[in-house]
Amino acid sequence: MGTAVDEAGNVYVADVDNNCIRKITPDWAVTTLAGGSKGFLDEVGDAAKFNQPNGVAVDRYGNVYVADAGNNRIRKISPAGVVTTVAGSTAGFADTTGVLAKFNQPKGIAVDAAGVIYVSDAVNNRIRKISIPVLKPFTTTQGRPSSTQSVTVSGLFLRANATLSSPPAFEISLSPNTGYKSVLTISPIGREITSSLIYIRVKASALAGTYNGNVTISSSGSATQKMPVKGTVMASDADNLIGHNKLNIFPNPSKGAFTIQLKDVEETELKLKIYDENGKIVMYKNVKQVGKIQGIPVQLANPSSGVYFIQITGTRNVFASKVIVE
Repeated sequence: MGTAVDEAGNVYVADVDNNCIRKITPDWAVTTLAGGSKGFLDEVGDAAKFNQPNGVAVDRYGNVYVADAGNNRIRKISPAGVVTTVAGSTAGFADTTGVLAKFNQPKGIAVDAAGVIYVSDAVNNRIRKISIPVLKPFTTTQGRPSSTQSVTVSGLFLRANATLSSPPAFEISLSPNTGYKSVLTISPIGREITSSLIYIRVKASALAGTYNGNVTISSSGSATQKMPVKGTVMASDADNLIGHNKLNIFPNPSKGAFTIQLKDVEETELKLKIYDENGKIVMYKNVKQVGKIQGIPVQLANPSSGVYFIQITGTRNVFASKVIVE
């Protein structure tokens, strides 16, 4: 019988013979979080089925992970009681992804602060590791899509299509080269998605800046999954930027102090952003002036040597260029 405690002091118990997961609150109230019948079924609350659940672990978001020994699977129970299968299928041994992986009576389970799951796979005499999908930070220059990265989506006993949504500045596709959208739909076959690759990249239309968010995967009756993504869009070479011929930067190269002059530009308000080579914003400044703006003085604080990218956004125009700091 495995137990785990969350940050609020709730205790979770793998009730082996009753084939359920119990919850004990700090005031000793006992309830059934999920399960109650022997078998296998991804469902909600007591409609879900387990087969001799042995180990439990809880992450910082309140998700409970179960080593479902008799079903040779690792299960997940969301705070709302939605039960899904993280990994595993029939008894055996296979290191691969999601439901294609195989365990043989997994009994102990733990989850670390990053969400990585560790399993004691009893009959296989192994300690297994289930890694969450980790995507490297995306980088690109303005006007060009980033290179793509892919992850595998899988799911069993789905009640409806799986919907995938990307955060602003990102796009997703089922093909590495075409068909990129903000929202995708994957239709299960016989209520199952055994393996489907999705491709993720930063849009070519994204402006210079740093973007963070989550690609979300959801389906009716299943817990919503979130995959963190991070991207940096840098201003591209001056010759490829709209309006680059409207900017004059002097001195360039500089020591970190320079003036940005806009030629024949009439704006009432401008927003100035300056990025370093890693895409980090090192200056943000609002500029207000009626009529033609003659010059914007800039003093970077303790700048390192290198190339800095400048983006100026007005009510009607976007301008970009770069400056070299020695």
